[in-house]
Amino acid sequence: ARLEREAPEVVDRHLVREFGADALEPRGDLDRPLTDGELRALAADEYVTIGNHTAEHIVLADRPAELVRRELSGPQAYFQRTIGVTPTSVSYPEGAYDEVAIGIVRDLGFASAFSTLRRRERHPISAAHMYALGRFQLRRGSDLRRQLRALRSELRLADAARAVRRRDSV
Repeated sequence: ARLEREAPEVVDRHLVREFGADALEPRGDLDRPLTDGELRALAADEYVTIGNHTAEHIVLADRPAELVRRELSGPQAYFQRTIGVTPTSVSYPEGAYDEVAIGIVRDLGFASAFSTLRRRERHPISAAHMYALGRFQLRRGSDLRRQLRALRSELRLADAARAVRRRDSV
């Protein structure tokens, strides 16, 4: 938790100090980044849309504007060089954003941005709301059909219960 708010280079130094010089090296095929060729092949698939998720996966809320801008613009330049297009959407790491992040997302020309709020979006979506969209996240080990039925439901008991617990704890 202490490292969550640190700059990426501080986290990297800590990991190397704690776990050794190879702590940041991929252990296998599942935890390595895509090669440029793999990314180009993925981007060429008609069913795939590439989005931005920042350079170092830092939480963008309550961060200096120049750091937020660098975290978002670096990948945009990389995607332009590598696949010839820049993403039009961003998914905030940990779903966290603030007005500074939204302003930078808008300034950089993104059409939309996603939080981790579990909700359905109603159409039409206002232009301002396009930078704080909710998303549906599948949970591993849970029945997919049940999850999809719950998404369609107007009744969100778990979310209502969390809201009551938050209200009662204040």
